[in-house]
Amino acid sequence: MRYLACVLCVVVCWLASCKQTPDQVQLTDNEFYDRYPDWSPDGSELVFASNRDGNIDLYRMNADGSDVRRLTDHEATDQLPAWSPDGEYIAFFSLRSGNGDIYRMRADGSELIQLTSDSTMDNFPAWSPDGKKIAWCSSPKGPEWEIWLMNPDGTGKQVITEDSTRALWPTWSPDGQRIAFFSRRDTRNDNDEIYTMKADGTDVVRITEMPGHDFCPDWSPDGKRFVFSTMRTGDKPELFLMNADGSDQIRLTDYPLNDNDARWSPDGRKIAYSSLRDKSYEIVVIKVPAR
Repeated sequence: MRYLACVLCVVVCWLASCKQTPDQVQLTDNEFYDRYPDWSPDGSELVFASNRDGNIDLYRMNADGSDVRRLTDHEATDQLPAWSPDGEYIAFFSLRSGNGDIYRMRADGSELIQLTSDSTMDNFPAWSPDGKKIAWCSSPKGPEWEIWLMNPDGTGKQVITEDSTRALWPTWSPDGQRIAFFSRRDTRNDNDEIYTMKADGTDVVRITEMPGHDFCPDWSPDGKRFVFSTMRTGDKPELFLMNADGSDQIRLTDYPLNDNDARWSPDGRKIAYSSLRDKSYEIVVIKVPAR
């Protein structure tokens, strides 16, 4: 009995130590769902999704976790926020139409407009670096997902992939010339891998080729690296770093539960991500290790 108590004490202390270390800081700490962080362009704030007030809505907070403010208040789910490069707008996914669409609002939650309104599920918005386009994913054929582009007002919609499986989680290169995403196009619908393509959908290049799922990439501000989620270490996703060509892959996180939804800070020094801790998702920021 005394042995079990000692083991439990060690585990509890280890979990507690993961919340605050010199290299990482847990910004939220509650029993609720806090996920999908995205940085403001100046790096001073984060926007994220949370169900802390009941339904899943969008919130913003300072980069140190202080001054949490609610941006949306709707009975339907609002999540997957993406801050515009000029800091004026936030695009996001919402079920408020009953179907799943992309919306846009001011960064303070005002001036909400609906950007997509078709019969498909529309998800994962991502602003181009110049703010002139929004990439997003649409599922017109059941499990098949394609990447589309549109203007920030919802006009000019065009599909840029034709994938027999799925293409998800678009993220732009800093120069706006390429888009990274994950797909099962070469794995017989079995394994997610990371790819890049030109912003018009041509010149698709496979970046990862591993037995475990590799997904949710985010391009570093200097364009030289990716952070991404992977299942190669087991049945729970962890974060890895790699060069933009797929080389020099190194492990970034090592936690018993899920680490996902990673986003680089604008200065490239930190990465915000969602981590499943104490049975709830929390927002964590980790320093990028020196190369």
